Amino acid sequence: MHPASGGDGSFRCPVEIMLAGWIGCFGVTLAAVASSMRLKVESCRLKATGLLDFKGTLAVDRDSPVGLLDLKLKVQIVSQEPAESLEKLIELAERYCVVHQTLASPPSLEIKRC
Repeated sequence: MHPASGGDGSFRCPVEIMLAGWIGCFGVTLAAVASSMRLKVESCRLKATGLLDFKGTLAVDRDSPVGLLDLKLKVQIVSQEPAESLEKLIELAERYCVVHQTLASPPSLEIKRC
């Protein structure tokens, strides 16, 4: 568990894993779209953040939400390509990134006891 929730921090927090999955999927999609658009990208840095209210997660306050709020993905691209092309690149990566679209339009969820 995360140190803020009483853990020792020796294992990855599941929230960090989820954000890393978002970054990984978006990065791979961005690279595929750049290749398809024949854009030369020298480097790209992605940073995902989200707010987490530990009061909800730790059942300290029943009115506090459980889960991430205000997810943000910052995309920093170094390229000589025109700004319009890079904006289109990000727009298309957003459209085709499976993890991004799953977060943007959550599917129905079901848990069954076996």
